[in-house]
Amino acid sequence: MNRRRGYSLERKKVIEGYMFVSVWIVGFLLFMLYPLYASIKISFTDADVSNLLNGTWNRFEHYKTAVSDVIFFQSFSDQIVRSLIDAPLISVFSLIAAVLLNGNIAGKRYWRTVYFTPIIISGLMITILNDSGASEFSLLDRFGGASFLIAELIGEGTFSRMGELLWKSCIEILIFLAGLQSVSRSLYEAAQIDGATPWECFWKITLPSMAPIVILTIVYALIDSFTDPGNSMLALINDWSLAKIEFGVASAVGWIYFLSVLIMVLILFVIGRRFISGDKT
Repeated sequence: MNRRRGYSLERKKVIEGYMFVSVWIVGFLLFMLYPLYASIKISFTDADVSNLLNGTWNRFEHYKTAVSDVIFFQSFSDQIVRSLIDAPLISVFSLIAAVLLNGNIAGKRYWRTVYFTPIIISGLMITILNDSGASEFSLLDRFGGASFLIAELIGEGTFSRMGELLWKSCIEILIFLAGLQSVSRSLYEAAQIDGATPWECFWKITLPSMAPIVILTIVYALIDSFTDPGNSMLALINDWSLAKIEFGVASAVGWIYFLSVLIMVLILFVIGRRFISGDKT
């Protein structure tokens, strides 16, 4: 007698995961793998416009030129510091906004629409709004002395970009909302029976449950900041490639930047895993 053996629920989830990831894998193999190979090759050769992929091998000369450039170090350090400040701020604001949007507040649907609007608006429209000064408007400017105190705590440069940071937090809010809705309501009910306040529920239930998602959102915000079209490193790469027509140096700068970002993300993942495992124990 033959038995029909179906897939287990866990196996079905794995298959579904591979199906979703396969779209990205196919796109990477078709559109990204060869350009990555070409850029690595160009960074080690004296390439020009007429002969990009068959230039003379020069070892690490382009990398030496890149690291010896004063503008490179200034742009690199400024972008690293800016991203390390922006990512936690975006994650913290996103968590607070998601907790509020997940609760029983008046006009919940309206506020969700407001926070998700940047996802719908195109990048060109966002650029036009930012050029018009939309990202510089902040209600904190109306609070007088309090605004100066906040500016001192997070830095004047970051404070002046608060509107831009809030604008970039829409995806993180969506991720946090999905995570909050997966937390069992029985945990909150049991805590309330024991007399826990909403503040205690947040610190004892919500925040520990969101620990993996906090790491995820910080990584997302970090990468988003590093790949933002307006950051100084991408502007430097464009300057080397389009203005100076130095494709080898531009490729070298790009790979130094990419490897630095990759190392930072891996370090963040390691710290996050230890934090999460330590929290569980």
